[in-house]
Amino acid sequence: MKKKLALLLAFSLLLSLVPASTVMADTDEDNGYDYEEAYDYDPDDEDYNYDEEEDADEEEAAPQTTQPIVPIAATTTPAAVTLRFVIGETTYTRNDASLSLDAAPFIDAAVGRTMVPLAAISEGLGATVTWDGETRSVNVVRGDVNETISVDADLPGGMGRPAIVADRTFVPLAYVANLLGADTQWDPDAQAVYVIY
Repeated sequence: MKKKLALLLAFSLLLSLVPASTVMADTDEDNGYDYEEAYDYDPDDEDYNYDEEEDADEEEAAPQTTQPIVPIAATTTPAAVTLRFVIGETTYTRNDASLSLDAAPFIDAAVGRTMVPLAAISEGLGATVTWDGETRSVNVVRGDVNETISVDADLPGGMGRPAIVADRTFVPLAYVANLLGADTQWDPDAQAVYVIY
């Protein structure tokens, strides 16, 4: 995505540097340019004389067609984040950094979902996560998202129920990815899930 955006910006910048006067509309088959129409030249006219002074006066009077180069403003788009969790492993990566988990992601056979630690994935995507022991719920906040998840209640969309493993709240990967607007990918050979934001 970043490469496509960079190429598009570079192409746009190059096009903006080409003066409009260099674009030729009329062409012929010999060399791509119709000299007769551009210079109002009649090859049968024996009295035709090229007047350099008249041409110079026209050039001086012509308005400038070039535009100053305006620098492109820096974008405020945050850098992409990729989280990688491997089923059964207590380490995960955030971009290239290796981090530890208290409990490993697993596949819940009852609902057929990949379960991931809610705090690790949410915080890895820039959210704030707080635990409320009295209500046995977790609150996830990032931008316009403010979601309270009860560990004793089913999740919406038939996603099952959160699980507590090693004092950590686990939820289906699809649920938290949708909540925070991230994309997911599954690598069946490595038994790894990728969360891309």
